[in-house]
Amino acid sequence: MVDLNRLRSELPDKYSVRENFPGLVYKGGGQRKASGTVLLFSNGSIIITGEDNNEIIMRILGDVASDLKSLGYQPREDVRLRVVNSVAQFRIRRPVDIALFAQSTPGPKLDRSRFPAVTWRDPQTGCTIRLFRNGAGVVLGSGDQAKIKQAVYNLYGIITKLGTSQTKRVNTSRTHVVSAEGDGKEKKFYWVINNQAGKGVDRTRLTELLVRLFGPSISKTVMRNLDILIGEQQQYTLKEVGQVLVSLLGEAPTNAFLDRLRRQADDYSL
Repeated sequence: MVDLNRLRSELPDKYSVRENFPGLVYKGGGQRKASGTVLLFSNGSIIITGEDNNEIIMRILGDVASDLKSLGYQPREDVRLRVVNSVAQFRIRRPVDIALFAQSTPGPKLDRSRFPAVTWRDPQTGCTIRLFRNGAGVVLGSGDQAKIKQAVYNLYGIITKLGTSQTKRVNTSRTHVVSAEGDGKEKKFYWVINNQAGKGVDRTRLTELLVRLFGPSISKTVMRNLDILIGEQQQYTLKEVGQVLVSLLGEAPTNAFLDRLRRQADDYSL
């Protein structure tokens, strides 16, 4: 276990805390040139979001390891990067007839729930795509950027053949969460959302709290995922927020954030 309080007190220019967040935020003391957010937890796990440059990631991990060694810890030297979540977001700039797509394409599953969409697995790459009527979509099931990109273009080709000749080019953006450790357990998270699933969370306050606890990079990622998966709304339930957040950050930060939202909802401050 890492004594986070000691690490921060010894290196205050490189590590900071955020209210109700069970970890430290790595700032790098001006040495780091990463576009994402770096989070360090007491069990030694590190989560890096918004950065896909392996050279920068390894430099960050090396810097953190050096800091820990200076305090007497013996971090592992055979660290391997593991992509625990990789989501490609794209938007086809026009509505899509998802019913026609489901009828004309082998294997898709049409979901007629509150947010109608069609789920399709690309046979070439193995990636799963969830496509919405407004032309927005997400690609899941792969940490391989080349496969994700190929899956999007394969989908685009199918839609074009269905007669959407006026479809403009596809916009894609990728969000990566990279971790050196993690067991994927989410028991505590599900306890939280199942007991507070119906609570309403105001969009503006949600964004403010995300920025305050996790920083602007993660805040933008979470809100972008909510808008695509749930639809842009003025309020979201805790369950909707939790489902998006846990897939990006994992159990510990999600629990802390949802607990904060729950308390604010109970106080009628949202």
